[in-house]
Amino acid sequence: MKLGTGAPVSARSCVYAHYTGWLTDGKKFDSSRDTMPNGRPKTPLAFPLGVRRVIVGWDLGFEGMRVGGQRRLFIPYQLAYGEAGRPPGIPPKSTLIFDIELMAVADTLPTAPPPARTDSAPRRAAPTGPQCAPWTAVDRRERRSLTTRRARQAEGAPPARTRSTSSQRSTARRRWGITILPPTINPMLIVSYTSSRVAPTSALRTMW
Repeated sequence: MKLGTGAPVSARSCVYAHYTGWLTDGKKFDSSRDTMPNGRPKTPLAFPLGVRRVIVGWDLGFEGMRVGGQRRLFIPYQLAYGEAGRPPGIPPKSTLIFDIELMAVADTLPTAPPPARTDSAPRRAAPTGPQCAPWTAVDRRERRSLTTRRARQAEGAPPARTRSTSSQRSTARRRWGITILPPTINPMLIVSYTSSRVAPTSALRTMW
């Protein structure tokens, strides 16, 4: 695991993250690091934290992270896709393992009011709740911020202060269900080490 030094995540903020997911037999079922059929790289996944746009294990697993941080999440099926799974890639009652990297954090965008209807044709429902800006816009902002920090360092200015990561650790340790482990550990070792400790009503346990 790598502790990030950038902006922290907070409830309902937009999270931009790269991820790779495995089943407990070592089979990879999805990754934002893969390329698309046209050969172009995928962009980080974006979602507002804590509003259930993703599986519960992700809403809990990103809590306390900072930009640049990396984690490995061991998520029991109760906090993933449940008893049904998500066929064909994810079988029923599947425990999932994710390597995640927090690329950026941004404020959510207000939901735009629906446009005035000028005809009676059916339309798709407008998205509700907080929305996230496109990754291209956030990436440009992050690049400008990096350029500014480097310029300050070249001028001898002290770096911007960040809060201690001790609160990051304590926040995660007060929760129970997901197991968070260093990404250098083999997924098979995670299963053998932790599976007997995950209760059916589990919430979040963190291991650094």
